Amino acid sequence: MKIISLSAALCILLAHPVFAQTDTIAALVPPDPEFQMFDENIAPPAFPGGEAELMAFLGRTIQYPALALENNIQGTVVAVFIVGKDGALSSAEIVRDIGGGCGAEVLRVLNLMPAWKPGMLYGAPVRVRYTLPVRFKFEEDPPKKKKFRALFGN
Repeated sequence: MKIISLSAALCILLAHPVFAQTDTIAALVPPDPEFQMFDENIAPPAFPGGEAELMAFLGRTIQYPALALENNIQGTVVAVFIVGKDGALSSAEIVRDIGGGCGAEVLRVLNLMPAWKPGMLYGAPVRVRYTLPVRFKFEEDPPKKKKFRALFGN
């Protein structure tokens, strides 16, 4: 009888914490006052003149880094930045880089951009985190490596 009572008491003690937990992760983690997620009534920030003008600006301003050309580096650099309430860009950083100076070139160009049209929430300007992928790709075949590079195995 003692073994059955001890087993029943042990089962109750072990099962109790499972049923007693009522808090959720969302209730335990305080919201970040700087960034909040909104699904409705938000107009995203925009480059002056729209997306077509953004692509034209990037095409005019970005210079393919020499090191990337020399090493046939192609791919997509992903940058994130904040578009402020006044449209100014801040906190730019590269979250995915392909090397060869491509990430540094994207940061250089972001620092040259004019102020954007800010994001709007319920008619009021708000700060918005923006993600911008920039693709580095050769229009033609990759440039030929110099002969002395091939001789040394690079």
